[in-house]
Order: sequence, then C-alpha cells, then structure tokens
Amino acid sequence: MDEISHHKGTILLIRGGEPFLYQPMIDLLSFIKEKNIFVSIDTNGMLLGKYAGDIARLAVDNLVVSIDGPENIHDSVRGARGSFRKIQDGLQALRAAEKRYRISIPKILCFVISPYSYQGLDKIPDVARQLKISHITLVPYYYFCRKIGTSYEKIMREKFNSPACSWRGFHHETSGIDIKKFTALLRHFKKNLKDIVYVPFMDFSEKQYTVWFSNCTKEAKKHTCGNPWALADIQPNGDVNFCVDFPDYIIGSILYNTLGEIWKKERAEKFRAYLQEKSLPICLRCGAQYISG
Repeated sequence: MDEISHHKGTILLIRGGEPFLYQPMIDLLSFIKEKNIFVSIDTNGMLLGKYAGDIARLAVDNLVVSIDGPENIHDSVRGARGSFRKIQDGLQALRAAEKRYRISIPKILCFVISPYSYQGLDKIPDVARQLKISHITLVPYYYFCRKIGTSYEKIMREKFNSPACSWRGFHHETSGIDIKKFTALLRHFKKNLKDIVYVPFMDFSEKQYTVWFSNCTKEAKKHTCGNPWALADIQPNGDVNFCVDFPDYIIGSILYNTLGEIWKKERAEKFRAYLQEKSLPICLRCGAQYISG
C-alpha cells in the first residue's frame, strides 16, 4: 500500500473470487484505510452479515454487490437456495452497523446480463428497491468463440512469448441471448427505474447491445483501452498485469520488484507499444475497452 500511495494511486478495487473469503481481509482493509486510499469492494454479498460491523467501522468507500435477478432467478444462477435472502439479511445488518457508526456507504447493485439471468432484467429495479440499494449497473457478460480465442493465443505466443488461456473461461460460440426478448426487457428495465439511479458500466444503445450479443467478432462501438497506462492488476500470487479479466501477460511480480520498477520494465513498455498501434482480438469483448477511455 505504501507503493500505491508513493506512485499516486488513488483507487484500490478489491475483487475476487470473493474478497471476504480471504481470512486477513479486515486487517488488509484496516491497512488500506490507514493510507487514505479510496477502496471499493466487489462482493457476492454472502458474507456481508458476518463482516457488517467491520465494513462500517472502517468506512469502506464503495460496495458493489452482485445480484443475478429476483430471488428465484438469483438462487437458480448461484445454485444455492436461500442465497438471495442471505444477502438481504447481510445488507440489513450492514445498514444497522452504518447507523451505529453514523456513516452511509455507497452501494451499487451489479447485474450481469447472461443467458442464465437476463429474463429477470426488467425486475432488477424492484430488486434494488427491495434491497434498499439506490444505484444499479448492468454488465453484459463476456464470451468468445474459438476463432477469436485461438487468434488471441497465437498473437500472444508469437509477439510476446506468453501463454494466453484466460479466454477459455469465457468460451461460448454464441451468447445464448434472445436479442428480441432482451431488447423488450431492457426497455421495461429503463421504465421501471423511477427513483433508482442507473450507472452504465458500458453505455450501450440497443443497437450496440445487439452487436455485442449477436456477433463476437464485431466491434460494438468505438473503443480505447487506457489500462496499460493507468491500471495495475495484482493477482493473489503477486503477479502484475494490465488486464483485470484477462491476466495472461505478466509484467512482473511485487514479490521481487516495486510497482514503480515493474511499471517501467521493458515487458510493460512492449505491451503498451503494441496496443498503441492495434487491439488484441479479445479486446472486442472486454469491458475495459469500452469504459477506460
């Protein structure tokens, strides 16, 4: 954290897996807050009840809670009956803790648009009201056909001598989304917002969503990725890369070098130089491309 402060890092995003499964998580948060660094946590919400007091006491700056739809859809997607209610109870415990500490932690409901969840899209504003969360963001799930994935692997191997298997976790030949049905649900979602604030993760029009979900080899909108110049993603083993979701290209390790040293390494500069000229095939379905600019 001293390294982040020294290099003028202003925001720390803690993601998973599930961050609260990390045993020393509260000690880590305490250390971060001592450094006056803004910290946002992405969570599946299942452990909010257990850590509600600590989250409020430490005044976490932002909390993003992943919800997959109304209770029946959410529990089905998670494969765990009662998971929605556990999140609901955890948020209630957090609100009580916030009241004790006289603070209010901003919260965002994050809904991933996937073939397993999208039919609950129109009800998501009602879910936010039920959970007493005032802001919603929508994230279209990433998917890659084999043509895109193998092309990416080839470039990474030939240009950077790097393995590139991350795309395989997102491999689907089609999105599985019925575009006509999705478009109708999206319109209902927007009409249903009312008092809920919509914060787009990727600000897509209906036409751009159609491209995203119907053709993974086509650009949904003009995009630019600023990650190699503004973001360092640190994996649990200390490896550092530029891409949160596709951490194939390792530019160094914080176990052996400082962030400043890693940032200026030849490996980092080589990757930046490439992206200044062209995008990688997987960039067509990476959210960072559409938000970092």
